[in-house]
Amino acid sequence: MKYPMNERGKARKELSLLSAGLIQADKKIILVLAQRASFVRRILLWKMRYGQPIIRKNVEKQRIARILRLARPFGHDPGFIRALYYLVIAESCRIQLELKESGEFPKEHRMIF
Repeated sequence: MKYPMNERGKARKELSLLSAGLIQADKKIILVLAQRASFVRRILLWKMRYGQPIIRKNVEKQRIARILRLARPFGHDPGFIRALYYLVIAESCRIQLELKESGEFPKEHRMIF
């Protein structure tokens, strides 16, 4: 679709504002993932203290079901949410496995227990 010159400028400005909003949303996602990783590290210490395995299929299955219930009112595709959270959980397990193998816990995490 072709726009007159002044409309094209308005359209570009609108797209620029929308893109800036998308960038801000992406930054929030990254921040939330970093916060989640911090909890994942602390949960590993709890698991080690109480002799729990890193991979707990029943807990993960319950977490996926809870996330699907949370996402439903927003109209998110359940298949997308399930796939996304399987990736998030896989990353959490990877973090915990690597941390457990290395034994290098950040000081602030060692102090929790």
